[in-house]
Amino acid sequence: MTKEDITKIENKLGFTLPEHYKKFQLNYPKELTELEYSCESISNDADWVIRTNMMMYLGHVPKSFMSIGEDVGGNYFFIRTDISKESVYYIDHEEASEVEEGLPWESYFTKEYKDLQELKEKLIANWS
Repeated sequence: MTKEDITKIENKLGFTLPEHYKKFQLNYPKELTELEYSCESISNDADWVIRTNMMMYLGHVPKSFMSIGEDVGGNYFFIRTDISKESVYYIDHEEASEVEEGLPWESYFTKEYKDLQELKEKLIANWS
């Protein structure tokens, strides 16, 4: 992504992206672009990020979370947009469907990665 892509995402989604995410995207790891199986990744396509999150915000996803990628099973990776915590969260849509109504949205997360670097390493290990 370029600085212009980041500005485009911020303008379309209506909030400032976390600094750690901007830094990651501006220095997008070459290893992720070289993966043979690119269906599981951290997206570096600004239009995908905008389209996916606009769709999710129409549903039940609060704007304090932003999808940054997905896996081959249609499950999503999220970051927080309202705090500086660098964790990446994962939602398995099958497990999340079992969460009780009325619980905080965070209850849907089935895995947490320390940061984008940890997720990147997991993706590379799985698909290299």
